[in-house]
Order: sequence, then structure tokens, then C-alpha cells
Amino acid sequence: MHRPRNVCPQCGKNVIHLQEHIRGTHGEKLLKCELCDKSFSSANRLSKHKLVHANVYKYECETCRKKYKTKFSLSVHQRSHADVKPFQCLVCSKGFVTKRCRDDHMKNHR
Repeated sequence: MHRPRNVCPQCGKNVIHLQEHIRGTHGEKLLKCELCDKSFSSANRLSKHKLVHANVYKYECETCRKKYKTKFSLSVHQRSHADVKPFQCLVCSKGFVTKRCRDDHMKNHR
């Protein structure tokens, strides 16, 4: 059974926990990464971001042995093995593994 989703009034995304999304994504960002210009609203988000700067690849795909820095990156990669493409082009309905790939593709329709 699917939980009801809420649409964020600031970015239009459908989210399950609207207040947490607004606070975490659009809230005041007080914690700054000392290695780049990005700022974050929580210590947890800053900590996860810092992995981008480290050469730590602790998540490995069991299918192809490719390694990733974050669990999220691994899960996105694993969609390619399962042929899961949850992001569809709004013009031609072609499926994509990530929203970014879909958005880049949609620029071709302009």
C-alpha cells in the first residue's frame, strides 16, 4: 500500500514527509563544507556530502563489482541491472535511471 505523498510548494517534488523535506532541502543552511562552497542544514547531510571529497568507495555492486562512495549511488546503479527506469520523459515516455538523465534528454525535445 502506498503512503500519500505531498507536493512541496517550493520545488514541486512529491515527498512523504513534507516538513522534513522543506527543512532539510530548503531550510537555512548553516553548516558549510570546508572543502567546497556547499552548505547544509544538518550535520548528517554535511557528513554524507564529505564522502564526495574522499576516495572511500565502501559500497560494491554484487553484480558487476563496481564500487560507489554512497549507498544511494549504489542503489541508483543497481537500477541499471534490474532495468528499472522510474523517470520517464514527459514528451516521448522514454525511461531513465535518474532524474538528471531524464532532464538532460528532455532538452533534446526543445
